[in-house]
Amino acid sequence: MEKIIDYIEIKIVEQCNMNCIACSNFGNIARSEEYGISEYEKDLKKISDLGISIKKIRLLGGEPLLSKNILKYIELTRKYQSKSNIYVVTNGTLLQNMDETFFDKIKENDICIQISSYITKRTELKTSIKKLDTLNIKYQEYKPDFFEVDYNFEGNHETKYIFQRCRNIYDCTTLHHGRIYKCSKPISLKHYDKKYNTKYYNVNDGIDIYNNNFTYDKLIEFLNIPSETCKYCTLFKNYIPWFESLNVQFSNWINDCNNKLLIANMNEDSKVYKQNLKYFNFMTISICNKNIKLVSMNLLDIISFSKNVYLYLLDFRAIERMEFVTKILSKHNMEIQSYLFSKEIYSDFSFFTSIYDPKIESLDLNGLSDGIIILFSASDRLLMKKTRKIIKEKKI
Repeated sequence: MEKIIDYIEIKIVEQCNMNCIACSNFGNIARSEEYGISEYEKDLKKISDLGISIKKIRLLGGEPLLSKNILKYIELTRKYQSKSNIYVVTNGTLLQNMDETFFDKIKENDICIQISSYITKRTELKTSIKKLDTLNIKYQEYKPDFFEVDYNFEGNHETKYIFQRCRNIYDCTTLHHGRIYKCSKPISLKHYDKKYNTKYYNVNDGIDIYNNNFTYDKLIEFLNIPSETCKYCTLFKNYIPWFESLNVQFSNWINDCNNKLLIANMNEDSKVYKQNLKYFNFMTISICNKNIKLVSMNLLDIISFSKNVYLYLLDFRAIERMEFVTKILSKHNMEIQSYLFSKEIYSDFSFFTSIYDPKIESLDLNGLSDGIIILFSASDRLLMKKTRKIIKEKKI
């Protein structure tokens, strides 16, 4: 039997050279700390000796390019996981300082650089990205406009469903100092603890790869049950617009009605609020005088729509976006006519479908005079396939 893990991420450094508000790994408040080459090699060798292959590995931080040993981490990762897709996740601002040896080794070890291209840095990143193109180095540029927030330190009893939501949308399996975690939160919270004198850090939320009873089967079983730290998360995430600030508050990471940085909690008349709604774009099916067409709309356009609104979840991985839209529409006292779910979601995620009421299983578009159906999917391919079918058959 093949022993395969789909994904592992490894924080090789904790600190960052940027001050992103509500950083999910607390890189903006982390003290300088590194994994350490000898321990890193020991951990990778242990996993390799157990015959475990990892499909995708992401080296991140903090900011991984702050490490003077970045090339050694890369070489060791390739040495012990020769067939893995390996990524270095960076904000890109230090690429301009890297020497030619760095780029040679990146190419030699078949590494893909994932660049989080923040809006205030995009102009200065153009030179570095052009260099990657010239050297034919693989890279992916992401342009995050928001950070997700989902902490609730009062403790949440819905850990089973929090875990189900998280595990079906994300895979954040983390290797950290001899233990594997379902996500990085149990160990990243140590920075929050040091800053605000709290006690959420939980090293025991990870499985010890050096335990005599540790096996691949034990690992898979472990990865499919909730963590103790799940209780500190909310059932759904919320969003904060990305920006940098040295004025950090403990509440920045908390998903509740008191966090005024959250878009859902902003004053609905403010320019900042309206501007942020424009960044959320959705494919919709528009019905007007029985004419049916596909229309891309941003959230600001949607809240100005006065007709019937339906929300159709095609793919469970997009449920957090649907929940966010629900919050925004409710904020503007807009009535949602109904929620619709694909059959797979009904059967596999009954707890989540039970949250949304009223709901219907089908909808005849010919019976609607005016309205929009907002479509939610994390897969563009699935979205287009389903949309073509809906337009053709004029029903859901």
